[in-house]
Amino acid sequence: MVVAVDTLGNATVVGEAATAGFQTRYDQETTRYMCGAAYTDRTFRAAVLARSREAYRAKAPEVGVDVAMVTGHCRRAEHSKMIRDLVICAPAAAAAFLVLTMMGRGQPPAAAVGWVAIAWLVAWVVTSFEAFSLDSVMRGKLTREAFHRQAAAPAPAASDGNVVIYSGFLPFVGSGSDLGGWSFALDLERPKPGLAAQPPRPFDLADLYQHVSGAFEGLRIPNLKLSRKLFVGGSTIRGDRRLLPDIHKRPVDHVDEAMVASYAASGSKAIRHYLCVEVVDWSGELAITLFIRFQKLSTKLFVELSTFMLPPLKPSYYDLDKVHVKGRLGESAATLILAAIKAPFLLVLAPFFTLGRLQTAMAERNQVKQVRKQIDQDLLFNYGAEQSLREAAAGTEWRVYFQKLDKEMHHKILQQQLLDSLVDFLDAHGIDTSEIKERTVQIMNNGVIVSGGSVNTQSMAVGDGAKAMVSGAVQKAREVVKT
Repeated sequence: MVVAVDTLGNATVVGEAATAGFQTRYDQETTRYMCGAAYTDRTFRAAVLARSREAYRAKAPEVGVDVAMVTGHCRRAEHSKMIRDLVICAPAAAAAFLVLTMMGRGQPPAAAVGWVAIAWLVAWVVTSFEAFSLDSVMRGKLTREAFHRQAAAPAPAASDGNVVIYSGFLPFVGSGSDLGGWSFALDLERPKPGLAAQPPRPFDLADLYQHVSGAFEGLRIPNLKLSRKLFVGGSTIRGDRRLLPDIHKRPVDHVDEAMVASYAASGSKAIRHYLCVEVVDWSGELAITLFIRFQKLSTKLFVELSTFMLPPLKPSYYDLDKVHVKGRLGESAATLILAAIKAPFLLVLAPFFTLGRLQTAMAERNQVKQVRKQIDQDLLFNYGAEQSLREAAAGTEWRVYFQKLDKEMHHKILQQQLLDSLVDFLDAHGIDTSEIKERTVQIMNNGVIVSGGSVNTQSMAVGDGAKAMVSGAVQKAREVVKT
């Protein structure tokens, strides 16, 4: 699938997949694994549900994920746990009351064993039922075969928002780890050698963006998506009705394309425009995004590139593939044994879990009031998104060695295409491109600058001072491309 944008940034699908009914959606597998994590990763489930209840902060862009489906499974899992704990609270309370009563009457402790055994039996039945219900969901909906048979499988996502409201230091929330980037400035008044009598022809940045976008379209890389977006800090949008119509509601994630085009042409300190080039590979396990910006300052053209990557999911999420479509006798027996082991612990903990949920619900109600009060008092309240669900589910290591190689492939091809298209455009306008050609050699030979956060893995290195050594390979030198 190739997605292209027009000069105003409208995203469209081109290529064979546009007429194939999205039969091989690149994001289905990532969505499937994250749906499975809803039942196995309590921390992830809590993060998803907390985000779904958030009413004031912007939503982070999601790459290759059906958020509605993942949220639905998280709600289902949490509801199942809540019902299990509520039901277990009854025998737990009854057993505790009877034991204390019998001991208060001076009856021997052995007399209470029967009541405890009955409570344990009830807890075992309830826990087993909940475990088999979970097992049924896994087999019937989340195995690879079952997931792709679902009539309600993820539908092609609607056009993404063209505004990203961020809260932290890095504006490109949702895109993963910072792989670094480069920038340089070019003299637009220096003519091509041999054409001194013909001064360079002026151009609009809109024409440059359109030319570069067309060059990326020409690559026809599967699952390539181009878009034009504005990036704005969440504490700076107060008073801008275009981005925040109501201070007590979530900021918008889409604005008129004319507004996007205006910032592409003029630039701004607070609101930055970028051409976003995104490639998703390995069924959503790997995503490379290039953020490209051009700006004219006097007679100079400033060119900026930042690259971000989303790595594969956490290793435990892939255990979903160990689940068989049809249950086996040995697995059923193991489920019953595990439920029997968990039952006595749940007899003790279920009341506390239930109380904790009640306290959380009350705290959330109070938090809504507190946040609303904070918004009224704090003129710099930060409405920005902090992290996407895909980022929360990301792991720290390559799952397959070839994923590392494909990351390098996509990264280098997209960089080269950007530089080649820039040279072609400037050549066509009679501008000297000898300097950019020299920089191209530096960039492609030495790689990109490493900056920002840190992700250290067996075969992945992202961040200051991070190192990756695979089979004794020598670490590649990373040199700064000076402006």
